[in-house]
Amino acid sequence: MKAYVHIGTCKTGTTTLQSFLYQNTQKIQEQGFLFSKFLGRNEGLGKDFYLDYLPLENNTYNNSFEKAKREFNGLKRVIYSSEGLHANCHTKQQVEKVKKFFKYAGFDDIKIIIYLRNTADMAVSMYSQIVKHNYENQMPIMDDEHKDRFKHDCNYKTIKMWLDVFGKENIIVRIFDKKELVDGDLLKDFAKIIGLKFDENFTIPDNLNESLDLIGITLFSKISKALKQAGIYNHFWYPYCYNFQSKEKRLKYIPQKEIYESYIKYFKEANEWVRSEFFPHKNSLFEAKNLQDYKQNDLPSQLTHEDWQKIADFIAIFIKNERNLSQNLNNITKTKDELQS
Repeated sequence: MKAYVHIGTCKTGTTTLQSFLYQNTQKIQEQGFLFSKFLGRNEGLGKDFYLDYLPLENNTYNNSFEKAKREFNGLKRVIYSSEGLHANCHTKQQVEKVKKFFKYAGFDDIKIIIYLRNTADMAVSMYSQIVKHNYENQMPIMDDEHKDRFKHDCNYKTIKMWLDVFGKENIIVRIFDKKELVDGDLLKDFAKIIGLKFDENFTIPDNLNESLDLIGITLFSKISKALKQAGIYNHFWYPYCYNFQSKEKRLKYIPQKEIYESYIKYFKEANEWVRSEFFPHKNSLFEAKNLQDYKQNDLPSQLTHEDWQKIADFIAIFIKNERNLSQNLNNITKTKDELQS
């Protein structure tokens, strides 16, 4: 059997791709592909959280695989997708564990698929993710709490571990850039890699987990800081992010030039290794950007009526959710008291 294992990287349209595979599971199966769910796939996202932490757990491979083989039901090509496989594999031994896992499941042909994004742009997108999670508000590489993960996720030379374990002939590296993708489209690009005929009747999901705009970055960062100063933690901003994902140029988050340049410099050697190993025909792994006119984007001094309306809508929804949560807790307490009385 053949396994196509998509391992990320993060911030390369992984959520959108996983949603596409989930929403079109039946249509994909009609072409002889199985988007497997035996490991406990999140039915909302199409994401397999079990694979996310596979390298870090002491798993026993028994009943799960018997269930898997029943699910395969004669299908010979199976698709898996989890950016956690790249994010959480920090050693060659962990990658070897991934291979053992799929070999034990019965796969004799395993293809590893990985998409790479311009490192500096990746850093900016990851910062948006940090704000959504309500982590510290500094840029990742400047922040002691997050720099280790950032350096791993953006150090694409980590592909060497996968190459050493699976063999170069089984590693498929793609550049996450519209100019590099089939028809400028991630979904069509992935379909071509695995030999899936792209059906115009496929359900196409909206782009998911997009980066915050400048208002969202500023608003959530400041609120998070104020909450923490008041001793209040664990607020996640994901439910409110859709209001703050504007594509307007005036609201695009652009960090300081020296920060952006530091990412380019820091990962230059790693990117060159990937280029020479997988893209020797290219002059550079990523298209060079002209930074002559680079300018940090500051929050506009005058917000529009629409900007203020989005902020007002966020406040209203936030208060409503907090009240609903409080009411639910009261109902639970009341029920508990009644049962004990």
